[in-house]
Amino acid sequence: MGLMGETPEDVNTLTIYDRIDNLKFMNTFKLLNELEVNFSYRDVISFIKNKRLPYHTNGMKFRILNVEDRPIYTDTYYSVGGGFIIDEDEVVSTNGKENKQDELSKKIPFKYNNATELLNLCRQYNMRICDIAMENEKVFHTESEINAKVDKIVNVMQKCIEKGLITEGKLPGRLRLTRRAPSLYKGLQDTPKDDPFYVLNLVNSYALAVSEENAAGGQVVTAPTNGASGIIPAVFRYFMDFFNEKHPNKTKEFLFTAAAIGAIFKKNATISGAEGGCQAEIGVSCSMAAGALTAALGGTIEQVECAAEIAMEHFIGLTCDPVNGLVQVPCIERNTMAAQQAINSYSLAMSNSLNRKISLDQIVLKMKQTGDDMKSKYKETSKGGLAKVIDDDLKEKQKHMISKVNKYEDEVSYMNDNLI
Repeated sequence: MGLMGETPEDVNTLTIYDRIDNLKFMNTFKLLNELEVNFSYRDVISFIKNKRLPYHTNGMKFRILNVEDRPIYTDTYYSVGGGFIIDEDEVVSTNGKENKQDELSKKIPFKYNNATELLNLCRQYNMRICDIAMENEKVFHTESEINAKVDKIVNVMQKCIEKGLITEGKLPGRLRLTRRAPSLYKGLQDTPKDDPFYVLNLVNSYALAVSEENAAGGQVVTAPTNGASGIIPAVFRYFMDFFNEKHPNKTKEFLFTAAAIGAIFKKNATISGAEGGCQAEIGVSCSMAAGALTAALGGTIEQVECAAEIAMEHFIGLTCDPVNGLVQVPCIERNTMAAQQAINSYSLAMSNSLNRKISLDQIVLKMKQTGDDMKSKYKETSKGGLAKVIDDDLKEKQKHMISKVNKYEDEVSYMNDNLI
């Protein structure tokens, strides 16, 4: 879609699969929607799944060839999590170059490397976590631009939930997984609001709706990744449904607090499932949502940090094992579990923030160590864990079939011998 001139913000997601299918049978396409070029889909796109590029697991090489098949431009891009894309020149560990983002970063007024430094800044300047994040963001954008971007993020999150709640059918891919959000949400329309499971399933339906939209190639907000995109919208919608009247105008506080927590993980560990397993994206998103909800509901900065720590603490060690390489099973359900855990973490933090032994910085460090120590087969490669359930099942069936065939051949051989 990018080569065809589309952007993530503006592409019509409903047309993507048809356009790709058409492209597979065409020998030309319009580069950036302007220049028609020769393009054989099967010849020019090669997915090499058993080789890792130097800097990061998620890497892709691009080459532009002239009419004589000589490369006139090459570059390598890395998707490092959270929608961030960097190329070879931006890989500091490779060449030490600075980019424009690095230059702007030097002007940030409130620099912090971890949660301890962030809380110290809040105390020193009598500011909330969201205020620190907002002031730092002003280095990159004007306040009006920031407000417009926040409105757009909220709008995309809400639209994604609404679309996911009404779109029925099966998700693309070999699993043919049936969407669950619409039926769950429909059932809630006839459920009394005082039913003990009403709120639980309402949050589940929100998280499922967004996560299923992501699995279908719909437009989502990377929060902090696509695979974990259902958690923050679900918890935010939960806040808006039940607490907005008592705590109005908390949208920025919610989102900027979440962003500040996510930045700590990104700087000190990772938000990429390919690097750190599921705790790197599902766990971080849960932590972000827990801290954000606590802030929006009036928690202190210490309670925000406590909620963020509790949320991540119970994701440490979780593998990333998508069946068939699709972000569907078990990934979609993990979004619902994390949304609920984020809310519960708020509750625990509000009641026990002073009587605790583990800090957010400590959990970030242990998360990084766990991700580094984990075998690659448990990190988004679909070579271990639940990802192998279907393969193992197929192998067992194949063994059974081969055994039956061998037995049949033996019986035929015996009969032939007797006939002779």
